[in-house]
Amino acid sequence: MKINLKDIAMDVNYRELGFLQNHLMHEVKRMSVEEFVAKYEGQINDIVENDYEYNMVVAVLKKVGGELCTLEPKKLERYVADPRIVIDYVKMSGDVSEEDITEIQETLNEYADKYVPEFENCGLLLYSFDEAM
Repeated sequence: MKINLKDIAMDVNYRELGFLQNHLMHEVKRMSVEEFVAKYEGQINDIVENDYEYNMVVAVLKKVGGELCTLEPKKLERYVADPRIVIDYVKMSGDVSEEDITEIQETLNEYADKYVPEFENCGLLLYSFDEAM
């Protein structure tokens, strides 16, 4: 899959999404798979603020719990880039220059054949699940 600038959602708070991802990875380590899936399926609407965060939680639940996860992702207009890639380019103000978006696009295309399927199916272009853990 080739990523174009128009395919990348830039209205995402990538810092917050990265924090959520790290929190979930920490929780995965301290709970059994069954406990993790039950807890976060039951609390998903209490802990997310938007569809991007919702899909992040669903993707982690599907990756960790497989068929134990009964939730389906929401349809997103654009792909969400891996927060570990985007955070390096997002200014403290939250702004991203066109030049930075081009760099993000090039980096995403380098990983295009390595996206984790459970995340890609949820509209999230994460190239690694284990590195976040």
